Amino acid sequence: MIELGKTQELVIHRINEHGGFLGEPHDSKNVVLLPGRQPPQGAVCGDSIQVFVYRDSRDRLIATVHK
Repeated sequence: MIELGKTQELVIHRINEHGGFLGEPHDSKNVVLLPGRQPPQGAVCGDSIQVFVYRDSRDRLIATVHK
């Protein structure tokens, strides 16, 4: 389960021009956006990444690699 306000390790389910979409390993429906160029260089679907999850100004869940 994606947990708000916590640092956690999530799996990259897909990457596009908006960033990476992360979630639990076997749940590709509940994902959170890792925006822009934050996914690590060379990252591919299936890779795990440690992120912090928060809500943006529109109340959407967003992930960041920044501390």
